[in-house]
Amino acid sequence: MPFVLSDSKEQQQESRSMMDIILLGIAVAFFALCFAYTSACDRL
Repeated sequence: MPFVLSDSKEQQQESRSMMDIILLGIAVAFFALCFAYTSACDRL
């Protein structure tokens, strides 16, 4: 088992929560684009 510094675990937790926020933002943007695309196609 490699040596782990005490603050590196906090750094991993912080980067993991930041990645979760980024992925949730991407998912929300994807569904918003899908909704906009379907409403635009519905107008045609």
